[in-house]
Amino acid sequence: MSEALKGWLDEKIEGLGALERSLHADVRDDEATLARIGSNVYDIVRTVLGVAERQNPGNDLAAREFFLGRIERLRAEWSAAREKATVHDDMQRVHVEDEKLGALAEVRAATDELWALQ
Repeated sequence: MSEALKGWLDEKIEGLGALERSLHADVRDDEATLARIGSNVYDIVRTVLGVAERQNPGNDLAAREFFLGRIERLRAEWSAAREKATVHDDMQRVHVEDEKLGALAEVRAATDELWALQ
């Protein structure tokens, strides 16, 4: 099913957690915050993946469609939040939303590559 994608998400979360700790130790708090945001996105995606599998046991295609639908919903919500931040000239928020959208784009690409349908 999606074991390769799960493993990839776990690696991303672990790697960003280590990066965050290292950046905090170097007193690079802004960069550490961005690493934490990325890690949180991958954790959210991992949760969505688990829900997709639980709601569609034995139906890999339905689970993948559910998962991709939720990912697209997140992308739309975060894009809207970015636009709102842009309108309000809130550059810090724009940067946060860009980080979230970038991580989500990576997830989308990894899904196509790693989730092999059987």
